[in-house]
Amino acid sequence: MSTLEENLKPSIVLLSASDLELELKELKEEIKSLRDNNDIDHSRLNEKIDNIAKSITC
Repeated sequence: MSTLEENLKPSIVLLSASDLELELKELKEEIKSLRDNNDIDHSRLNEKIDNIAKSITC
């Protein structure tokens, strides 16, 4: 087998179902954390925009 063919061979890693479950749980928690942080940032921005709008209209 040539070097090129060896490089093209897929690398397969077998994981147990519990390993996959743990990784999925960690990813889910990380996504939730990012979403929560994003919600907080949006809330702060909305607050600032409201304050600017109030100061302009007064």
